[in-house]
Amino acid sequence: MHPKQQHRRYLRALFSVVLLAALLTGCGSGQNSARGRGESAKSQSVEAVEARVEAANQRVLQAARSRDRPALAQAERSLTALRKREDAVEGAPDQPSTDPFERELDRFEFKQAPLFVQQITSSENDRVLYTSVFRPQFCLKTPAERLDVVRQVYLPVNARLRRQRVRDFEMLVVPLKETGSTRREALAVGKRGEVSLTRRGRTC
Repeated sequence: MHPKQQHRRYLRALFSVVLLAALLTGCGSGQNSARGRGESAKSQSVEAVEARVEAANQRVLQAARSRDRPALAQAERSLTALRKREDAVEGAPDQPSTDPFERELDRFEFKQAPLFVQQITSSENDRVLYTSVFRPQFCLKTPAERLDVVRQVYLPVNARLRRQRVRDFEMLVVPLKETGSTRREALAVGKRGEVSLTRRGRTC
C-alpha cells in the first residue's frame, strides 16, 4: 500500500530549486528575480490557504463529535469553499499520468462535499481505492445520506474508468486512522457500479 498525498503540489520544493538556481548564477537576471518573486508569492498564497483549510477541517471534526448538525453543515460549506480556492491556487498537475487510474488519483477532491475524504490509499497491484473519512462526520448522516454521498463520489469515477476500459475499480470508505486500513473496517463499498453500506456503515 502506498499513500497518495492529499493535494500538495510541492510548491515549496519547486521554489527552493528556483532560488538555488538563481543563487548559483549570481542572481544576475532581472527576469530570474521576477520569476523568483512570483514563485515566492504563489508559495505563500498556497500556504495561507492551506492553513485556513486545516482550521476549517478541525471545525468540521469538532462539530461532528459534538453532534451539532447546524454547526457541521456550516463548517462543511466553509471547508468546501476553501478547498476549491486551494485547488484554484495550486492548479492542475504539470504532467498528468497516462494511466487512467493514476489520473483519477491525481484529480481526486479532498476535504470537500459531498464525502469530505481526508486521504486516499491505493494498492500497487489492483485498482482498489481506500478513501478515509472522519467517522463521526460520516456516521452523523442517516444511512440514506451515507449511501448518497458515497454514490456521488464513486459513480462518476467508475464511469470515467469504464470508458477507459477499466472495469475492476473498487472504492472503500474507511474511518481515518494513523495505521493502514483494511477491508473489514469499511463503512461503505462501491463495486461493479453499485454502492452499499457494510454492517459497520449501517449501524455506526
